Amino acid sequence: MASEIRFHQCSEADILPYFYKWAAAEHWNPGTEGRELVDVFYKSLPRSFYLAIAPDMNDPEKENVVASVCAATYGDEMGWIGFYISSPEHRGKGYGLAIFNHALKVIGNKATVGLDGVLAQVKNYQKSGFTNSVFESQRRAAKIEHFTSRLSNFETFGDTSITSIAEIPFAELDALDAKYSGFRRPTFLRNWIDFHTNKEEYGRFSCAVTENGQLLGYGCVRPAAESFRVGPLFAESPQVAKTILYHLANSVAKALSSPNQIPSTSPVLDLDICAGNANSVSLFDELEIPMSEVTTIRMYKGKQPVVDISGVYAPATYELG
Repeated sequence: MASEIRFHQCSEADILPYFYKWAAAEHWNPGTEGRELVDVFYKSLPRSFYLAIAPDMNDPEKENVVASVCAATYGDEMGWIGFYISSPEHRGKGYGLAIFNHALKVIGNKATVGLDGVLAQVKNYQKSGFTNSVFESQRRAAKIEHFTSRLSNFETFGDTSITSIAEIPFAELDALDAKYSGFRRPTFLRNWIDFHTNKEEYGRFSCAVTENGQLLGYGCVRPAAESFRVGPLFAESPQVAKTILYHLANSVAKALSSPNQIPSTSPVLDLDICAGNANSVSLFDELEIPMSEVTTIRMYKGKQPVVDISGVYAPATYELG
């Protein structure tokens, strides 16, 4: 019974056995070996991860972990729900709703609570007061060589310069992230940038495009359970997005050609593109990058944040915004 469960605030030791393994089993394609979960998500939000634990129906001396959630808070105004998963063998018993409501309680009276909901759960989220936004994500994926061959003309363009995001003042990256996500999260962003900077031996790369000292966009890529995942891909124009995407794909291609340099991962690049941005859809249609069955809708409870989706080609991560 859902009324008999208890909620456990997680330590780092709980992250890989539950959040990583369960997300991988759902084909959410988490980062290789769960490193982003430990080194970014948990490090940034150490008091935000919870498990629901219920008595075993056949053995009163035992307990089972039945559901997970991350109840993140970004500053005083923003909350985010991610990694909301019920263990398959315990679904249909009310455990999922119980831990979801616990997450809302943990987040408290924030002006806004966001999440990226899979289509099957949208109606349930609506019952909890969430409304749809125009931010719909579509997963697009193709072989890395497809990206590099189709984008080879965008190694450079105009008077732009390509640089590591480590060379960009953090305040500029923070401002761009807030513009395209709708909220500020400096601790998360610093850890995300560090995770992708000077980590070539782990297959993680980043780059930024500038023009006359002005930041036009940036992107990151990391190895995951089923592919290499790009996120974010923020850009002021399709040309900037193509340039960033080419350099990320080319960096991965070079790394894959060096034996034993990076973790063994399928030579596929995927992105959860922002389908609400017509330029993003057009770009990936033009590149003939097919869409998979993974689709999510960004939903909010409370005040909808102001988000400039015109520059969002892919968010950092749909798990935590």
